[in-house]
Amino acid sequence: MKLLCISFGLSSRILGLINYIKINYPTAKLSTYNFFDPIQYNELQQNIFSSYDGIFLLSTGSELSENPMKKKISVNRLIKNYPEKIDLLFQLLINNQSTPVLGICYGAQILNYFYEGIQCSHMLRNGLLERQSGIFKTIIDTRNPIFFNMKNIIYPQYNTVYTPVDFNSTIIAVNEYNNTPAAYQYIKNHYGIRFHIQKSDPEYSKIIDNFLNIVKNNQSHNVFYVFLLLLIVLFAYKYHKKTIVSKYRDYYKTIRRFLSIGRK
Repeated sequence: MKLLCISFGLSSRILGLINYIKINYPTAKLSTYNFFDPIQYNELQQNIFSSYDGIFLLSTGSELSENPMKKKISVNRLIKNYPEKIDLLFQLLINNQSTPVLGICYGAQILNYFYEGIQCSHMLRNGLLERQSGIFKTIIDTRNPIFFNMKNIIYPQYNTVYTPVDFNSTIIAVNEYNNTPAAYQYIKNHYGIRFHIQKSDPEYSKIIDNFLNIVKNNQSHNVFYVFLLLLIVLFAYKYHKKTIVSKYRDYYKTIRRFLSIGRK
């Protein structure tokens, strides 16, 4: 299982999630990149056309530095000020349309933009614009594979300044804060989750496990379709070969018949 994990900074939460994958899925080949680190960004550029079995787009980190690309900048600013960088992410998603993708918080915003969703920088509540941040009761659709075997009501941490409205997706979770969507499913295996996942909480780590099960199932389907395609090609080859042999056999019989008539 080949996995790609892109974070937009570093934090204990991000490192904890990455370590959770390394510990619980030791056979997985995990490539990790801090998108705002110039060296790692260049490495990602060189591997942009690589194929992956699963992709994580994580949240921003807590680190700050004099490098503007390491500061917490909104996706709106990223698109406005660094269009070539957002194009790189979009190219990655285009190259992996059939690959399961999980966007968390900042990564969910990236997915929302990719699928042409509308994002507001703030929410309107009681006539005032304000930031949505804190712990909110969230109702999830446990019928969806990403929330399999979870409680239908959770209380995750939100730390966002946007309200995604995407008409190209299915809402699979809603929080009580102004009844806003908390998670989306885009095409078959692309998921955007607005809240943070705490790897230390078994309830939230199920999301990671469920996503990696989706990755495994997708791999199995891919193997099946490749096998089916090989069978079709083999059958077509044998049929075509048989047709050619039969055609030349008829030619040979016709020629022999003609020669025998000539001799008479």
